[in-house]
Amino acid sequence: MLIKHASNSSFIRLNVMPTHYQYRPMVDEILRANVGVDFETAVNIQGYIDQLLKTWKGALQSEPLKVNRRNLRNDIVKRAQRIWRKTTLEEADDAILKTGGLHAKRMVLARKVIVFARDRWASPSELPKFLFPAKLLTDTNLWLPYNSEEQWLEDPTFELRTSREVVRVGPSWVKRKAKEMVMNLAFCKPDGMVTTWLNAAVGWHLQRIQHDLDSAKYVKNLAYGGVRLDKPKDLCTAHNNRLDVIAKKLRIDPLFPVGTLTNWEKRMAVACFNKFVTHRCSGCPQNNLLILPCGLGEIVRHFSEYHSRTFWLSDKWNVRG
Repeated sequence: MLIKHASNSSFIRLNVMPTHYQYRPMVDEILRANVGVDFETAVNIQGYIDQLLKTWKGALQSEPLKVNRRNLRNDIVKRAQRIWRKTTLEEADDAILKTGGLHAKRMVLARKVIVFARDRWASPSELPKFLFPAKLLTDTNLWLPYNSEEQWLEDPTFELRTSREVVRVGPSWVKRKAKEMVMNLAFCKPDGMVTTWLNAAVGWHLQRIQHDLDSAKYVKNLAYGGVRLDKPKDLCTAHNNRLDVIAKKLRIDPLFPVGTLTNWEKRMAVACFNKFVTHRCSGCPQNNLLILPCGLGEIVRHFSEYHSRTFWLSDKWNVRG
């Protein structure tokens, strides 16, 4: 109790707020005399031990049970890959999204996400890393540190307590569990998103936007910049773009048509726009509100959190300077 109430919360992580900071030196002396380390070091050691226990929480399983569960997981992955390849959209999907029940809408959204992601960041060969941690699919003991921030789908093999139960499950059980895992993976649930799945989608969108910036895709927008900036009332609408402003400022005459800029001036405008988007705050293309903090990564994360349907089902959205 003395150690619990006399710790300094600015240096260590405890659930209980300390009340008597003046006892910290005494606590350190007591611990050094008994265990040879001070309080902060003892807490860090205990945290490391907890990580090892969580990482190897299945270490007490018998070896046959671990092997059988691992084989069953690989069967689930193979079945899930077949489902992943064969998933297609149906003509009635749009109508179901408008008038269908909650479960039917959920299934349609999951199918749409699968079809969209399959050709982008989640090919069937990449699917295993989204369903199970790598150490649960191989026979090699991976001494990896426990990461408490990672999120995974619920492992269905933990429902089976003995090797006999694992061996007795049939193809119908494997098919049902594989379908459940695929649908849970594809359905957009921000609070329970698989970490590797979200990171893969974020990385793909980030690469897509960066490629658009590097390839000067926004040059064609310069032809319309002068028209939208002629009237002050159009300056703060969702159709405005900072690229137009940059291109306009390259000419002294504010009424000069932007479309007649030289190629060098267009490249200058795009280069300035890229720097603004990459290193400054940006506006959300959905609602034109400011995205903080700045950077392409924050733009992509903003869409994943606040515009999830657009994030998971479209590659048309982009940045607004």
